[in-house]
Amino acid sequence: MQESCLNSKVCGWCWNTKTCIPGNEKGPLAPCLRGRYEFGSPKNTFNPLNTDNVKITRSNVQGAQLTTITPN
Repeated sequence: MQESCLNSKVCGWCWNTKTCIPGNEKGPLAPCLRGRYEFGSPKNTFNPLNTDNVKITRSNVQGAQLTTITPN
């Protein structure tokens, strides 16, 4: 259910309620705790750090992909 929600253009995943709620890339359009709303899965090239010298690790945690980005 979570993956189909994240692949939609009209909703996102609210982690505190574990439900798919209306929203877009700017934020949720229904109640969801601050910082607990996710819209879309990050692209494989996503890098929030201001450097290209990073290590990207992907692992499966209880059925969900966890992506960790750390500077080298």
